Amino acid sequence: MTETLTNQELLLSVVCDEPEGKIKRNVYVMELTPENIRKFWEKARKYKWLFNEQLRGDFNKFLGCFVEQDSAGNITARGLNWVVDDFVGVLNLTNITDSEATAHISFLDGRIRGRKDLAIEMLKYAFVTYGFHRINTATPLFDKLATINFIKSLNFVPEGRKRKCVFYNGEWWDELHFGILKEEFLNGSSA
Repeated sequence: MTETLTNQELLLSVVCDEPEGKIKRNVYVMELTPENIRKFWEKARKYKWLFNEQLRGDFNKFLGCFVEQDSAGNITARGLNWVVDDFVGVLNLTNITDSEATAHISFLDGRIRGRKDLAIEMLKYAFVTYGFHRINTATPLFDKLATINFIKSLNFVPEGRKRKCVFYNGEWWDELHFGILKEEFLNGSSA
């Protein structure tokens, strides 16, 4: 049984064919309350490859990845943040311009099997609702091969390799960059 968030804006629902059977997953706008961000931090910090040592060890630095405060004291989000059920997963869209965004999809239970349709529906929602021309993503080479294969299964196209840009476990790693265009995605190459 999945837990769902209450009093949150439901964006979409998808039935996932997960190892335990068919499970309905709900995607909500993640309200950036201190409680929600702390819950996200507590779940994410278990996976040392998601965030560097500084962010995993310092809640305020982690918080700064998602919100910023202007000179008047107003707090705003640093992108779009969605949550799957009760933090089974999150989608963060960052580096947003009029035409593109960078997607960060994380399943905080460490599982991706059976969730391709969920990821596709979240990306489709982003393309249709926000009118992006392209969505980018990246993954460091220390990441699991399953993660790279999952990105490719969504029909993201490899677009390059950024050399030694991610510091992890005492060494510098290359990062693979991927992108997908709206017309490719919506014309069926990903769905």
